Amino acid sequence: MKTVIAQHDSDTRSVATEEPVRVLVVSDDLPSATDLASSDPDLLWNPDAVGVVGSTCSWDLLGAVTDAPAADRITEHLLRPVLDNRLATFFLPEASLLTANMLLAASRTGLPFGAVLGWVGSENTAEAAHALRETGEFDAYEDVLAFDAQDELTQGSVWETMQMALTPLATDTVFDALSRPGSGRRNAPAPFGTLHGPAGASSSAAVTVHVVRPVSSPWREITSALVEELRLCAAECARPTTIVELGTYGKGGRR
Repeated sequence: MKTVIAQHDSDTRSVATEEPVRVLVVSDDLPSATDLASSDPDLLWNPDAVGVVGSTCSWDLLGAVTDAPAADRITEHLLRPVLDNRLATFFLPEASLLTANMLLAASRTGLPFGAVLGWVGSENTAEAAHALRETGEFDAYEDVLAFDAQDELTQGSVWETMQMALTPLATDTVFDALSRPGSGRRNAPAPFGTLHGPAGASSSAAVTVHVVRPVSSPWREITSALVEELRLCAAECARPTTIVELGTYGKGGRR
């Protein structure tokens, strides 16, 4: 049922006898999620409450935006829902650049994801531009100024493209799932440090994270962004991490 698709250490003996076990499980179907009650992961990302089991952690999405390339990667997932709209795809490159720069601005100044949604909804670049300039992100700042210099028709089309993708995320559920860690919250150990749960949760370095990613979920692209970032962190982590993917209806399969 389970297939190991990545392990950041060829010496499996160290995994078993020396290193705390770190496991990332990704599933995309209801039966796999229903089995969570028995598997009892340390942290569960399941905003759709598949199997009537809710999330036990949040993802600090903006905390994952450590630099411009990270902002670009996450933006690619966030704007993917507009790919079916031919007109929107024409403005997708500029919409992606502006979205990534806004994510970077919010990340650098410690703002929540809701701030980005607010800028997009009000079609306002001023706060993001100011944040980028004040934090030394001058290339991104110049990109925003270049956008502001474009004609109103182009700007309006870019904003509309961004709003098509991001406005559906303006819900309390999204804000909770993508929140910054506050008081009473504890970050997970590496390589899952951008996830955080209640402070009373186990602080053991041996941790299992289960991410549920239903095929039809409106969260799918955000969840895909989360999985990609966790994979990258696992690849860069000095300690071994095992990644397991459960395919359709519980059948293991390589991705």
